[in-house]
Amino acid sequence: MTTHKYRVRPGFTYGVNSQYKEGDIVELEESTAVHVMDKVELAEVIQNTAPPVEPPADLESPTESLAHIEPTVPEIPKSSAAIRSKRTIGN
Repeated sequence: MTTHKYRVRPGFTYGVNSQYKEGDIVELEESTAVHVMDKVELAEVIQNTAPPVEPPADLESPTESLAHIEPTVPEIPKSSAAIRSKRTIGN
């Protein structure tokens, strides 16, 4: 999205409790500014085109760093109560 810097018009205020006074600069999205153009005028266009952030080259990927770990499933001991209940349920 494109944001723009707007200047509050002479004789007007803008914002919650009129926090911005005549001549103050505010940064707004185009979709918001459309509704308040009677109070503000375009001062500067800002393109939000930040380059993508690349991870540092010395970091391993998560799958590579975990490749040496063998997956294991813990053995669940059978209790005598579980064995007894199995017999009564099955019969």
